Amino acid sequence: MNVEKILVEVRLYESGSLKAFANVTMPSEVGELTIKGFMVFQKDGKSPWVAFPNNKYTNKDGEEIKNQIIETSKAVKRKLEDLILAEYKRKTEEAPF
Repeated sequence: MNVEKILVEVRLYESGSLKAFANVTMPSEVGELTIKGFMVFQKDGKSPWVAFPNNKYTNKDGEEIKNQIIETSKAVKRKLEDLILAEYKRKTEEAPF
């Protein structure tokens, strides 16, 4: 994975523990691939973490079901998390308070 060519866009958003949304654009052999809908969460006094895009629905029994949209290796998942969190940190450090 050529991380120099991966573009991470983070939009800060404050709602409880939800702190930001992120999109990742990366090159592929057939053109760019953009994955939208990552979320950065952080609870007070804890480190931020990344939730991968998912769809959520309620089944006929009233149970809430979440399905992760993207499946990848642990190494790719970790790299995407690291890139998103680095951009989130950069954005929050430059954000006016």
